[in-house]
Amino acid sequence: MLEHTVAFSLRINSLRIDREHFLEAMSKYNIKEVEWYKDAYTTDFPSISRTIEYQLGYFYIQSLSSMVPVQVLSPKPGDRVLDLAAAPGSKATQCAMHMQDDGIIIANDVSYMRLKSLASHIDRLGITSIALTNYDGRTFPKSITFDKILLDAPCSSMGSRKNVMQHSEGRIRSLSRLQKSLLLRAVDLLSPGGTLVYSTCTTTVEENEEVIRYLLDKRNDISIERPELPFSISQGASGDSSVDPHVCWFTLDEAFFIAKIKRE
Repeated sequence: MLEHTVAFSLRINSLRIDREHFLEAMSKYNIKEVEWYKDAYTTDFPSISRTIEYQLGYFYIQSLSSMVPVQVLSPKPGDRVLDLAAAPGSKATQCAMHMQDDGIIIANDVSYMRLKSLASHIDRLGITSIALTNYDGRTFPKSITFDKILLDAPCSSMGSRKNVMQHSEGRIRSLSRLQKSLLLRAVDLLSPGGTLVYSTCTTTVEENEEVIRYLLDKRNDISIERPELPFSISQGASGDSSVDPHVCWFTLDEAFFIAKIKRE
């Protein structure tokens, strides 16, 4: 597994500044390019979120691992995209960058307070393609379908560098039930031929491979495609040969699980 521990990682906001001027403005913060993602940089500057460049919306602070699900989703200009559990907004705003702010992104979250934080990021970054909704993802309306859907599911965060909690088996089982319900609704909202990415920053089989197994048991109109990534990844660890080869784990600055789902 590739280990890459840094003080901060950040993603350029090309809606506010081009790469040449970004590198010039940020040179005093000792930023370094990330070789596998042209929009990502690292820095050891301790107060990067207090800089004028941050306030001007030149970049978004985001862990390297959490940048990967949107790369796998690969939204394009003109797409209709749903981020079903979007707050605080790192991946929804990253989708807007990939789409050049052209298309529609519905950034949904069950927490109104967390949506307020997302709204402030949208404003700071100058994004116009994101609309906010405040539904429980399990009951998100089926009135429209989407070309691309991201479900970065609520989880126990066992792989997160920020996690300091220990979760009981009951809590993990409860999260697994929530994730299964969210994923079923996400598939309902996906257009035929569309792509759905399921991701977590946790390491439990119950919240990852077991959720994908459940989906395969419930739906016969989907397939799982193993993501192709430009760094070392591991396959699933559940012992289920129908799931493990088609999903992946990786560790950059956090441990992440990803499954790429296609609807037929």
